[in-house]
Amino acid sequence: MLQLISIVLLAGLLMAILVKGSGVSKYQEHDLEKQHILQKLDQLKAGLDHLCRHCPWDWTLFQGNCYLFSTFQKNWKESVTARKNMGAQLVVIKSNEGQEPNNDYGNEDCAVISNDGWNDISCLAMSFWICKKPVSPCST
Repeated sequence: MLQLISIVLLAGLLMAILVKGSGVSKYQEHDLEKQHILQKLDQLKAGLDHLCRHCPWDWTLFQGNCYLFSTFQKNWKESVTARKNMGAQLVVIKSNEGQEPNNDYGNEDCAVISNDGWNDISCLAMSFWICKKPVSPCST
């Protein structure tokens, strides 16, 4: 009977060692996989440095200029400050159609894009804004 209890205890001890040992190897395996992924990520980042991007990542290239479409609203004065900090200018309407505001309330000196095209509004109104700057040449 004592031998049977000893065998059962020994089997339990071996089982505990095996379970614990496999957990360590899984942890080590996970750590090695993480290191491999981080190495690949570093390689990809290094490759991106050699790509030619005429515009910053969050800007859009269109007809030889870079455009940033804001994701938050500001009034005209705040938009001017933001564009200065980015080294850009606010988009200016240059078409004849865009130069014909209706100025309904006598204080609509700014414009927004609406479903019907351009619409003039008060410069104190909060709106999304668009910045524009020239493309950057790629260094060789």
